[in-house]
Amino acid sequence: MQATLDVEFTAQTLNNYTTEKASEIQGQIYLALDERTDNDARLALQQELPEMRAILKRLRERTKGEFACFKRERKARKDGERKESGKASV
Repeated sequence: MQATLDVEFTAQTLNNYTTEKASEIQGQIYLALDERTDNDARLALQQELPEMRAILKRLRERTKGEFACFKRERKARKDGERKESGKASV
């Protein structure tokens, strides 16, 4: 159960940076963990995951400003576009 929680923590934390290939691998990891889990542990996990996801979401929301320096800069607008409205000049 701890391994599944750790994988979920990593997945939630890196969600914005995950590629399609990484998502496929994550799915394979979940399947491998599930194959090795008994029903009691599976039920306990299903009770723990929603709470953990909610906690992680709250933590991400609280720290958004702290990690703003890692955001990619937007590409410059094309010539002829006005910054205020995003529409081409007339």
